Amino acid sequence: MRALLITVGSRGDAEPFQALVDALTARGHSVDFFVQAEHDFVPANPELVTLHALPFSTTDFYKHAANPRHGQDSDNPRVKFVGVIVEVISQLVLPCMEDVSRVAKDCDVVVCSSLPRHMCFCIGKALHKPVALLHLQPMAPTKAFPHYSSGETVECILKGVSSEENEKSYEIPEQCNFDFLQESLATAVASTGSAMINFDEVWKMLTGAVDSVVSFNCFSADLCPSPTHGHIHDIGALADTYRPSNFVAPPELVEFLAERKPVAIGFGSMPFQGAQGVISGLETLDYPAVLVGQAMTNYEETEWTKKNVMQVNSVAYPWLLPQCRCMVSHGGAGVLHSTLRAGIPAIIAPFFGDQFFHAKLIQARELGTDAGAMNSLSAEGLVETLKLLDTPQGAQWLVNAQAFASKIQDKNAPLELVKHLENLTR
Repeated sequence: MRALLITVGSRGDAEPFQALVDALTARGHSVDFFVQAEHDFVPANPELVTLHALPFSTTDFYKHAANPRHGQDSDNPRVKFVGVIVEVISQLVLPCMEDVSRVAKDCDVVVCSSLPRHMCFCIGKALHKPVALLHLQPMAPTKAFPHYSSGETVECILKGVSSEENEKSYEIPEQCNFDFLQESLATAVASTGSAMINFDEVWKMLTGAVDSVVSFNCFSADLCPSPTHGHIHDIGALADTYRPSNFVAPPELVEFLAERKPVAIGFGSMPFQGAQGVISGLETLDYPAVLVGQAMTNYEETEWTKKNVMQVNSVAYPWLLPQCRCMVSHGGAGVLHSTLRAGIPAIIAPFFGDQFFHAKLIQARELGTDAGAMNSLSAEGLVETLKLLDTPQGAQWLVNAQAFASKIQDKNAPLELVKHLENLTR
């Protein structure tokens, strides 16, 4: 089998696909992989992988997201957010359609993340190729609970409330997404000779009613129930055990961890500006910490930080987190699932999108807590949140997190997904 994979987004969007690339090539399959160069992927089996660098970075997202042309006159914040996402897709993703379409002609299956899905649906339709859509958060329409942007989602999940209205809540953002994107998509389709799609086709594809489009829920069904019907399957998190083939633990970090069990803090590619406040809070508590990412470099170094703080630009979370007390993050799907697999509490300060849903769900399941929005996180707020680690409530978080980790420890989602793709292309 030759598979074409394309993912667009942050590290949390890239690493599940990187794990899948390594799982595919471990079984002898060849892969064409479209990914942003900034993710610096080194395949485990490079002789079976052709890398195609997407010509943009995560930083470019913010440039285009600042001036969306659609949805901003709506009173519905969900519609406004869709307008922002569509701007990124139309300006950055769709211009790559010609290259993706050309490579797809020689592949057996197209595997994509959420942002390039419409483009891939059109390519699959034109070339008569199956398309596998990977949901890294609960986005497949379901009657089980409403769209994660709804304030009622967590309550419905916990109570098991099912309704037709829940499924309709997915149709609104999807319809807006398609309507806002339609003109740019039609232009890209015309220039590449692909086949245009309409919204009725899109909706059938997303609800599992089209044989040639299969969706995979690549998040933990133990955290959020996974809707599985038609051509929608439960897989589980792909990158919660993933270590890049070229990962080498920094010796100074190994030494730091040998002497203490720190708090881990990282906000990925989010525009976090509060590193100094974080440091102040940690020093107040005298909690050692590992800070991950460039956003965590802007703080004043003191005698206390020299002894108690280690900053790294990047690290494999599945290696780091089992050696830490907890993970403070923005709550993206990638870092959240690595935290859960490590069996430590998750403290989430969300910034946008599904991160707010994850924060509420984690708190409801007593696997950690919602620390409030990232852009209002203060030293005082962080201190009060981290203090909970030393209370009976914090002890219960740890017990629950360890129990959760034990339930998923034998799961190998990348291998299961490869088996599904093999069946899909037979």
